[in-house]
Amino acid sequence: MDRKVIDGATDEMNSIASQNLDHASARRQARQAFSIAQQNLDHLLLKGAPTGIVMEERYEKNSKGIEVFWKSWSPKTDVDVKGSLFFCHGYGDTCTFFFEGIAKWITDAGYEVYVMDYPGFGLSQGLHGYIPSFDGMVNQVIEQYDILKAKKEASEVPNFLLG
Repeated sequence: MDRKVIDGATDEMNSIASQNLDHASARRQARQAFSIAQQNLDHLLLKGAPTGIVMEERYEKNSKGIEVFWKSWSPKTDVDVKGSLFFCHGYGDTCTFFFEGIAKWITDAGYEVYVMDYPGFGLSQGLHGYIPSFDGMVNQVIEQYDILKAKKEASEVPNFLLG
């Protein structure tokens, strides 16, 4: 199958974009290649976003042994934290790209923001977009939310689930 060339993209970016992104390793490679392009997007959520926010990315294995990608944003050290927000992205989304800008604005308002890529989404392991059981996905969200609520910084403030 011939893939359409992305106008303005380098040969390397077009090569990566034409790969089969069913598995996390290919999605991670694509994200790495496009991260610089993302930073230069002229989008209102990304341009003029607050600075000085602490962002962390990590991978954690869930109870099923699947490596789950997490991202979090914390307010500047001189800001009193009002609460913790755990965001659940939609079926066609991940915790990177446009949510990055939204998270920075929420964090700038005094909230810690946590989001994970569901198994099979974004940078988490699993077949891309495949949800074997909706109940199972909900259980994964509950499991990860419970881990978040147990963190010291989240236990001292109100917690919110959004998505």
